[in-house]
Amino acid sequence: MRPDDRLSGMVDQVKADCGLNTVILKADPAAPADRLRQQLERAAEALRAGLLVAFPTETVYGLGGNALLPDTVKRIYRAKGRPSDNPLIVHVSKIDEINPLISRWPRLALPLARKFMPGPLTLILPKSDLVPRAVSGGMDTVAVRIPSNPVANALLRQAGVPVAAPSANLSGRPSPTLAQHVYEDLAGRISYLVDGGPCTYGVESTVLDLASGPYPRILRPGAVTFEMIKDFLNQAQLMTEPETVWGPLLANEAGLNRVLPDGEHPRAPGMKYRHYAPLAPVIILEVRQVAELAAAMPNLKTLLALLEAEQEPEDHKGRQNAGAALRPGRSRTLCALLARAEAAAWPGQLQSSDNRLWDCQVSGFAEDHSGQAAAHDLFAAFRRFDQVGAAAIVAQIQPDNSLGRAYMNRLGKAASYRVSSKGIWCKDKQLGWVQVKAGEHLPAAAGKDGSLL
Repeated sequence: MRPDDRLSGMVDQVKADCGLNTVILKADPAAPADRLRQQLERAAEALRAGLLVAFPTETVYGLGGNALLPDTVKRIYRAKGRPSDNPLIVHVSKIDEINPLISRWPRLALPLARKFMPGPLTLILPKSDLVPRAVSGGMDTVAVRIPSNPVANALLRQAGVPVAAPSANLSGRPSPTLAQHVYEDLAGRISYLVDGGPCTYGVESTVLDLASGPYPRILRPGAVTFEMIKDFLNQAQLMTEPETVWGPLLANEAGLNRVLPDGEHPRAPGMKYRHYAPLAPVIILEVRQVAELAAAMPNLKTLLALLEAEQEPEDHKGRQNAGAALRPGRSRTLCALLARAEAAAWPGQLQSSDNRLWDCQVSGFAEDHSGQAAAHDLFAAFRRFDQVGAAAIVAQIQPDNSLGRAYMNRLGKAASYRVSSKGIWCKDKQLGWVQVKAGEHLPAAAGKDGSLL
């Protein structure tokens, strides 16, 4: 078969775009270049033809499609169930390939690209007319990145087209860090899944806005941290202004986590809609060490009783939006993601304040000052907990610096409740975190419409 015939057949498959037979392609990131090229040949051809291909990056698995084909971009949104005003990130294999996609390089953009690309950094830049508006959520900017994962970079180089690629999961679900996670969500919705093994970081790239003002601004924290960006700009003497200008770089709690009102376009993925959530409601446990566990346990036990009292029926497809209440029919299983010291001290069973017994399953992550281990495990743990039928999930906080900041950002968007020795808080769309006082029911509005702070 000639290459043109093969591409024509792929285009016919695009038109049939539901009930697809998702083909899994194995790719070895350690394989020699020629061998890797052979492994990726079908996936590269599919991307050129407009088919959807999921592939690994160093952050999470991405759901890729040819960014220059508006119909393909629309299929990405449909496959994920993603709102069309939520912009996509365009992936390329080297810096030169960014040039046609943008109208200009802002002052700091090229030095930052040369320092941190390839790698887990996304830059928001003024877009050129070449980029369809569907890619950018209708805005005049485009988000671009160059993955360092050898499979991803080789695939992009071989495809020879810019690839729009959000995370390869159903919208709102935890991002996938293994090919199995992608298959669970998107089998039958995409044509190819490239299995290149586990992702390195486990959380999405840092998103840095360079198009909306004189100073860079982090819209989503990731593995290229605030500290790394600030140190580079200082050492390279690219920003010699007073220390106060670093405020816009890091943004603040409101800037990173506020709910955008209807009609306001998010400038980066993850800013407006519910993200990263497992099926079970997520509880942030504000405990930093073993000694604090006992003081927080009475409030956790009270929250479990309140959750059980707020059970809601599942929808006609047997699903329920996480965040409001326990899923009916699930056994009382509480899953916990904790640092290893706290995991070792966690009981095998908990008795809630209404005297009901909960079984506990615990996953422990290595303790480090950067939060890298916690960030790496977060989404994978959420998916494991879904598989074992968790009725509720507890996740321990991390220091709000380095990769711990990325962990807390994702956890904060997935969670509906917070517990500490000082009380219980419930997330409300309009009011933010609202403390639940003794004798009260959980606020009915919390988390039910998917809007997060």
